[in-house]
Amino acid sequence: MDRTITIAGSALILGVTLIGFGVWRTKPPIVLSEVALPDTWSNQTLERDGISVALDVKPPAKDGVLREGGVADVQFRVTDKASGQPLSGIAPGVRVIPGDTP
Repeated sequence: MDRTITIAGSALILGVTLIGFGVWRTKPPIVLSEVALPDTWSNQTLERDGISVALDVKPPAKDGVLREGGVADVQFRVTDKASGQPLSGIAPGVRVIPGDTP
């Protein structure tokens, strides 16, 4: 009886230890919201058919870093490619899809 209890207790301790180790190993070391994203989207310009559309993304955070899941100020400037003058009478539309995109 004592031997059965000892073996069962040892197996239980070993199982709990292995489960705890597995949970510890799968925990991400850094939460994605704490990771600063590189600025690869600012000052992007698309030029087609004599029209230039410039994209500028600015994080409102004090440190100036955009983080995943955070808020950002997005600005589009639509200008004439030849003169650089802003185009009037247009209403550009943007579709934002939050979350993961394929």
